[in-house]
Amino acid sequence: MEDKHNHECGCNHEHHGGDDCSCHDHEHETEEYPVITLDFEDGPQDFGVLEVFEFEDKEYIVVMTLPEDESDSEVYIFEYEEVDSENFEVSEIESDEEYDRVAEYFQKLISEN
Repeated sequence: MEDKHNHECGCNHEHHGGDDCSCHDHEHETEEYPVITLDFEDGPQDFGVLEVFEFEDKEYIVVMTLPEDESDSEVYIFEYEEVDSENFEVSEIESDEEYDRVAEYFQKLISEN
């Protein structure tokens, strides 16, 4: 799942894009983050949702893996689109330039909080 969008932003996690996928379950929650399950070619994987935000007329979702040791988690940023009130789809950010702008904007969001 790791791809060319691996950047350091100071949050102690790696950022990755991924293959197109869609959410099939988002009813779980951990103590800290809502949990969603995304389907990938190699099977489903659970992620904690860190943020959903709009930037440059598109929506994006920032998720992190949920290993037992949170310091081993990885952060992913995807394009996000609501299909209806209960379903949404995510897809890989296709260009490095767009990814860089989105990651920079996300960094500004979290530094303001």
